[in-house]
Amino acid sequence: MKEKNAKTGVFRKILKMLTAFLMMVAMVVAFISGQHYRKTRTCTGIRTLVTGCSEAQFIRPEDIEGILTRNCGELRDRACRSIDLAQIETLLDSQDVIRNCEVFFTRDGMLNVALCEREPILRIQTSRGGFYVDREGVMFPLQRVHTVNVPIVDGKVPVGWKEFETKDCGSEYKRHWLQGTIDLALALKADPDWRSKFTQFHCTDKYGLVLIPKEGQERFVIGEPVEIGKKIRKMGKYYTHIRPKDSEKRYRKVDLRYDGQIICK
Repeated sequence: MKEKNAKTGVFRKILKMLTAFLMMVAMVVAFISGQHYRKTRTCTGIRTLVTGCSEAQFIRPEDIEGILTRNCGELRDRACRSIDLAQIETLLDSQDVIRNCEVFFTRDGMLNVALCEREPILRIQTSRGGFYVDREGVMFPLQRVHTVNVPIVDGKVPVGWKEFETKDCGSEYKRHWLQGTIDLALALKADPDWRSKFTQFHCTDKYGLVLIPKEGQERFVIGEPVEIGKKIRKMGKYYTHIRPKDSEKRYRKVDLRYDGQIICK
């Protein structure tokens, strides 16, 4: 069953990537054919296409229209050649949740906005509030439209509200820590069993990064987010070879920080 689910997941990813590729090919063809008509046509409307970089759907078509109307005025019925496409792309790229976008006209006079949203990988929670982090380490605000189910990092987090406000980790250590924590989240996400088991990362001064499973009393001590693959394999060995079957005899702390050792207390 596990192998079947894995194959199904791979098939869905391939289908998703193929669909996104075909959509992009169609947009390129439409873009090329639309350049000639731009000189003589007027804008007939706005068409928004969100590509498959994220399943969050933070941005809705009406949001894009609102942003464009507020900053560029009414675009419908305006001459296509009078609309600055580069300016619109710069405007949309400045939005927190948009990773990149492309704006172009097609033969029907429609202004097409093809955008890719940022994909949250982590949610960092501080005393002043929370924010998302994507796989590139870009920090962006929580969104009212949609809440994404990603691991929550709390406690004594090295990268906090100050770094979020400045959009800068501020030091080499913090940048490495954040990237290591992202790598940990991505590694857990890639495995269906781990993904469903861990939803909280807790940071402490004494132990560093600690994983808290949904079920069970164990706390897995990661320490610094380095050698992620090795530590995850140790967790697997704990569950398959060490964990007592009797729930009352199970350990509370499983320390994965040391080479060749799994220290259980």
